[in-house]
Amino acid sequence: MRTALTSILCFLVCWSFPETTGASGEAPLILCSDACRYAIAPGNPGTPERGELQSRRIEHRDALGRIIRWEERGPDDSLEVVWIGVFLGEGPSPQRGAYWIEDGAVPYPELFVPSPDNAFCDVLYGSPGEKLYRQMRTYFDDAGRDLYQEYFAPGSQRKYSEEIYRYDDQGNELGRTWQRLDGKASRTTEFEIIDRDAHGRWLRRLVRIDGELQAIDERTIEYASAMAPVPNASAGPVPSSDVILPVPFAPGVISTRSAGENSLTFSPDGREVVFFTYEDDWTDQVPTRSEWSDGAWREAEPIDFGIRAYNGALSEDGQRLVFCQRDDALDAPRVFVAERCGDGGWGEPVDLTERGGFTGSYFRLLSGGTLYFHRNGDLFRAELRGDRVIGETALGPPINTEESVEFGAWVDSRERVLLFTRSVGGDAEASGLFVSIRREAGSWGRPVRLPIPYGWSACVSPDSEDLVYTVGEDIFRVPLPLLAEWIPLDLLAPE
Repeated sequence: MRTALTSILCFLVCWSFPETTGASGEAPLILCSDACRYAIAPGNPGTPERGELQSRRIEHRDALGRIIRWEERGPDDSLEVVWIGVFLGEGPSPQRGAYWIEDGAVPYPELFVPSPDNAFCDVLYGSPGEKLYRQMRTYFDDAGRDLYQEYFAPGSQRKYSEEIYRYDDQGNELGRTWQRLDGKASRTTEFEIIDRDAHGRWLRRLVRIDGELQAIDERTIEYASAMAPVPNASAGPVPSSDVILPVPFAPGVISTRSAGENSLTFSPDGREVVFFTYEDDWTDQVPTRSEWSDGAWREAEPIDFGIRAYNGALSEDGQRLVFCQRDDALDAPRVFVAERCGDGGWGEPVDLTERGGFTGSYFRLLSGGTLYFHRNGDLFRAELRGDRVIGETALGPPINTEESVEFGAWVDSRERVLLFTRSVGGDAEASGLFVSIRREAGSWGRPVRLPIPYGWSACVSPDSEDLVYTVGEDIFRVPLPLLAEWIPLDLLAPE
């Protein structure tokens, strides 16, 4: 599998350059492109026509023309490879990437190490959980396109092959030549463009390999415009170039296509997660758990309380599960808490609303009983003592604001870092995931918006490696080192 996957990536990586115009002027920004490769149909070789579909590639680009996501599909439109990249600057290469070869598989990580002048970039990758090795070094031209690549053996790091690329004035690739340094193998691919759009970008081209006509490529292009702007932080998990791109959390196991997932929290050892799943009704969710075993998250299973939920959270010490249920008669969420049993299961949930009149949602429960929660658009802090919630205090400004809704709070064990979501009606740019740092005087500092897509129910993994949160109908994660400029990582260190 590793050898086959390497071949796929070596073939596909050359598609990832920005397409530009020449001196004649700037063409509109490509937002998305969809390219299909067809076999040559039997018939008159003088007028080649397309035959059966061989593969399909869809690319999404950012405001600098760089690819932030691509997917490769087979002839039956089955998803074969998905790649996403994280760009932290304006250079031509991302800093991190990940790709999946099948739904549910653990992603293969990539690390991109650009030179200080962005003239070249080393690409490191490996199997999940293994050491990353340099696979290639890519050199760029002045337009940021792949110009020359060197390939290295993972073990010895010996250079064993190279590849050279050629382009026309509009940035269309005209061909590439790959060769082994020992002379035992080579391959020359040439593209003959037979149809262009009004901006000179190719729409149809013939593909020749070592002089033999092999395929026809056909492409459709969606350009950015007032009707289709470049995606930004408010547009979900597809960001602009100044936004850090999250990746799905345990795709196919926890983040799935078959259901929605919400509000994930970790056990203190990081080997169990509890989250909430739903089909069509957001207010009708099921508490669900998954365990980390043998290097992977295992198939999720429901926690059967006999109560449908709205959202909830595992306590910091993993011994309590607090969740709420939509109650139309009460016109507020009804809150329950369950205690962990000695066998690892859960006891009967206690109705905190019935016992003491407490209502709320989107919880963070610390080991000592400190409870952060949302109610009526604001964030509160209180103490959970037995079956009663006491000492409720609104966080107030600058956290709570009159013009917005604040919810989904997470704090570290010493209450020094606060993460929460702010939703401002009619103002997508003011909405997002925010961080506030507690001042020495004890009050919370001015919240700062994190450069990640809008989402909620954020939490930090116990090893402080990832920020995990809900985006749309799935759970995503962002490596915390990418957010070190906004979240002081030393404040997250355990006591």
